[in-house]
Amino acid sequence: MEAASREERNAETIRRLWAASSRGGTEAVLDLLDDHACWRLHIAPGRTLTTRELGDTLRRLERNRRIAAAHLSRLEAAGDRVFAGGSFRWVADDGGLIDFHGYWVYDFEDGRLVSGQSFASRAEALAAFGRAAVNT
Repeated sequence: MEAASREERNAETIRRLWAASSRGGTEAVLDLLDDHACWRLHIAPGRTLTTRELGDTLRRLERNRRIAAAHLSRLEAAGDRVFAGGSFRWVADDGGLIDFHGYWVYDFEDGRLVSGQSFASRAEALAAFGRAAVNT
């Protein structure tokens, strides 16, 4: 598989995940994920989650909120790794809004998304991605 087309396909998979999040929230994203993928969240250091555990964790975090929008503002693919940064807006049942930024590095094997890791900062995510955060 040619590197550029592999990177384009990997990037498109991540675009679809973020779009699904914006349209259908957590459940829409979980429907697209492989059950055997591994997930690491910066809010749960030292833990590796299955997709099912990721879903359970996200549902607990959301409580009475739902994702109203997910905006992918930065996407970069290199080899079998994709860096993504963007923002999420949650709406609570009482109408309150919560905005936050998310930074992820996703790994692919043979065109399949096999893992993802969230980071507390863009600099940490870019370092894990394999690139310094200078001028990005």
